[in-house]
Amino acid sequence: MENKKIFSIKSYSKGEVVEEVKTTLFRKAPDRNNVFIIDKIYYAIPDGNALIYKHSSEANLEYEYKKGGAELKKGEVKVYPPRLTFLAKEDIKEGEELTIDFDNSFSKPGLGTVRRR
Repeated sequence: MENKKIFSIKSYSKGEVVEEVKTTLFRKAPDRNNVFIIDKIYYAIPDGNALIYKHSSEANLEYEYKKGGAELKKGEVKVYPPRLTFLAKEDIKEGEELTIDFDNSFSKPGLGTVRRR
């Protein structure tokens, strides 16, 4: 996956959801690249394009973690897996490469950090 890049197929406004993906949580950091740190206790490996977003110190994406859960509606249980929501950190034009900062920190409430091994 070294040479893959992800480009936007449409324009996004700052704060708009670009991708929301299921994620698998771990209490110990897996020995691999692109492991997302959730809260200094849990680590996540997401599905979707998140595994191949490239690093940029001027990234145009950030992310939020959403806990999984379940709800009862009309007699049926709906289960929601844990997920990462990738948001446009700034306005993104169609055709622009989508990137994330793999060296950021817990500087924004509600947003985690990313660990690149």
